Formats: sequence, C-alpha cells, structure tokens
Amino acid sequence: MKNKPQSCYGCLLYDGRSSCSWFQPKKIIPKNIIDKGCKLYKRKNNIEPSGIIKMIIDKFDGEII
Repeated sequence: MKNKPQSCYGCLLYDGRSSCSWFQPKKIIPKNIIDKGCKLYKRKNNIEPSGIIKMIIDKFDGEII
C-alpha cells in the first residue's frame, strides 16, 4: 500500500490549510501536488487497510478519503 499514490489530504504532515509541517517554517503546498501527494507522505493512523478496503484501493490505484 505504501507505493500507491497518496494525496496530501490523508497525510499526517498536512495541516488542512494548504501547508506542510514537514518543512520548518511550514511551506505552502502547490495545488498540483496536493492531489497527488509526495514521497514524504505519512499515514494519519498506522492501520494498514485490509479486506474489501484494500481491494478497492488496489482496484482504483489510490486511497479512500
């Protein structure tokens, strides 16, 4: 699941206001990056999807928000 494209919306580092807390000071995330995410993505929870959720994510090559 970690190699699937992720948006910034499900990332622990995304503050919900178009900026990323990985950088100090925080940097504004360009609109074209918010939807596709980046290599610094960190899940908000450490639970890996399984069962039907994993199948849907694999089928649609992405994440469920």
